[in-house]
Amino acid sequence: MIGLWDTTGNEVVKALAAERRSAGGVASGMALSLIVVVDEKRVREAEAAATIATSQHPCRLLMVVRSDFERPINRLDAEIVVGGRLGPCEAVVMRMYGRLALHAESVVMPLLVPDVPVVTWWHGEPPELIANDFLGVVADRRITDTGQADDRIAALRQRASDYAPGDTDLAWTRITPWRTLLAGAFDTIDAQVTGATIVAPASDPTAALMSGWLTARLGIQPKLEATEDFPRMRSVTLHCSTGDVLSLTREDSMATFSRTGHAVRNLPLVRRPTGEELAEELRRLDADQIYGDALGAYAGVSGLEGRAHKRVHIWKDPVLAPARRLRPSPLPRRPPSRPRLPPARACPRPRPQLPRVSPLMGETSVIVHSDAKVLAQAAAARLVVKLIDAQAARGFASVVLTGGRMAATVYEAVAGMPARDAVDWSRVDLWWGDERFVPSGDPERNEVLAREALLDALPLDPARVHPMPPSDGPDGDDPEAAAARYAQMLAAAAKPGTAQLPHFDVLILGVGEDGHVASIFPEHPSAYETRPVSAVRGSPKPPPVRITLTLPTINTAEEVWLMAAGPEKSSAVGMAMAGGGPVQVPASGVHGVERTLWLLDRAAAAEVAPKLRSLR
Repeated sequence: MIGLWDTTGNEVVKALAAERRSAGGVASGMALSLIVVVDEKRVREAEAAATIATSQHPCRLLMVVRSDFERPINRLDAEIVVGGRLGPCEAVVMRMYGRLALHAESVVMPLLVPDVPVVTWWHGEPPELIANDFLGVVADRRITDTGQADDRIAALRQRASDYAPGDTDLAWTRITPWRTLLAGAFDTIDAQVTGATIVAPASDPTAALMSGWLTARLGIQPKLEATEDFPRMRSVTLHCSTGDVLSLTREDSMATFSRTGHAVRNLPLVRRPTGEELAEELRRLDADQIYGDALGAYAGVSGLEGRAHKRVHIWKDPVLAPARRLRPSPLPRRPPSRPRLPPARACPRPRPQLPRVSPLMGETSVIVHSDAKVLAQAAAARLVVKLIDAQAARGFASVVLTGGRMAATVYEAVAGMPARDAVDWSRVDLWWGDERFVPSGDPERNEVLAREALLDALPLDPARVHPMPPSDGPDGDDPEAAAARYAQMLAAAAKPGTAQLPHFDVLILGVGEDGHVASIFPEHPSAYETRPVSAVRGSPKPPPVRITLTLPTINTAEEVWLMAAGPEKSSAVGMAMAGGGPVQVPASGVHGVERTLWLLDRAAAAEVAPKLRSLR
């Protein structure tokens, strides 16, 4: 990290170039430039969200922190972070004071990555007119959040009035899970929808956009039943011409789906962190026509998609027209113990092994052993110690198991350890990260592998062993129903009043030659899933049908261990540690809340060895 106090835009450009050269030229893989406009009081929120988004989308992050425009002193303080606490990206956090804040483009423009799209995100009160902000005019995509406005419905209508193709809003992103579940309901019915009812607070912009979406897609005018009993949209009910009634009702982090004449089903409906919502919007860089149609239908404005894609900058001085000024923040004094740093380092400083990624992702460590046998023995010992510590802290422990040759070797090592008896196995919950959807007892099942290598030799409580359903289970050959059943099992084990997932002390994963983890494969729909558990069809590896925990579920574990051994894994490990993105390299999107641990042998670490300070 380089800190520049009371600096200039030219010094920031030079310092970033120097740091990029020192870090090995990571800019070559940047897919976009992400500009974040935020007030000082919300910088931490914006940084946490941007860290999640940049972990999925390689980009250059430019954070513009605007302060009091009326201060007589114009000053720029900058912090440059490459591959550090803000994720696997180049990041520049710029605090602008005085009139300089009105001309942020003079500093930002030279920092944009050439020939890649630009996305601007306002984390806070959305701008009245995006054309008043040059950082919005220069962007290919513009992301606002009407949910943060004082008058959210008025702000949403203003977004329609000011709309240009390429605009979007996080209030729209928040109803993606709702739209997915509702659209899926039409796979089983063939009837015209004649009406709809939405129960939500009158000021909820997500309900307003849901109403617009139903109007645009179905040609109906939904009825809004205002309620103050719930903080956000509660339910959506569809009335069909056949007399059937379909209803989707939120219950904490779950949804209850009911249909006339059918059994009630419980489905996951998770409220995602802002970073996941931002990451979803960064997946597409073209205009979102569906959002434009929904916004126009709600606001009664037609032809939004026919508007010009580009805006012309309209200068507005907030000092002369202060109606929508940002809240001022104090101008910090330069700490006497922190001297101004030059644009480029005068002397070398040690490179960290793998830095702490973010407050949400925990610390990342890499341990390299001489060969696969030593790796398995060390991982087995580490697992026993982790379970003992967890039981000492909470009285029980929870571990998520995986499959594969490396996992089988670790399980066999645990079975052969005298120290295994120090664990009270009757108070250990066992889950699985993924499973082949084949009949029970099939040797291809990860459950069978784990039982033969370890579990059958342990005094386990059968009620605490939670294998994923087989293809000859209660759901038959329906992997989607089996995945939903496993999600319900997870929710039932969660503490009351918490999310729908139990606490995982450690989650073990193998890393495939293509960078896949669990049954999440590169460029496969499983890499985009946000539900807790997903069915996988068309797996690149046999068998083709599987069930897997998704990345959002995996990333709730206290610790995540990724194991890889052999030269055939070195390329995948290298791409994952280089921040290849979770869609292209799913292993790169995995992290633990407190710790992410890479357990490698020398052969698997061959490509990353030069970047590590030492090998064990």
